[in-house]
Amino acid sequence: TYTISPGSLVIINMDAIHKAISVNNTPHIRYVINFNPSHIKGLLDSIGKSELLDCFHKDIHVIPLSSDLQVQ
Repeated sequence: TYTISPGSLVIINMDAIHKAISVNNTPHIRYVINFNPSHIKGLLDSIGKSELLDCFHKDIHVIPLSSDLQVQ
C-alpha cells in the first residue's frame, strides 16, 4: 500500500502489478508515460547518466513534488 497526495509523482516498474484506489473518492488527474527503458539506455549511457534508470528496478516509488513542480 502506498499513500499518495496531490502532486505526487509515482514511478512504477513496468512489471509491477498495481491498482490505484481513492479512499475518499477525491477527484484526481493522472498522467501516464509508458516507455521501455532499453529504448533510452544507450542515450543515457552515452551521457554518463545510466543511473537514472535505477528507479525502475524497485516496484513503486512515490515522490512528493513541491507546488512549483506540479502541473497546474
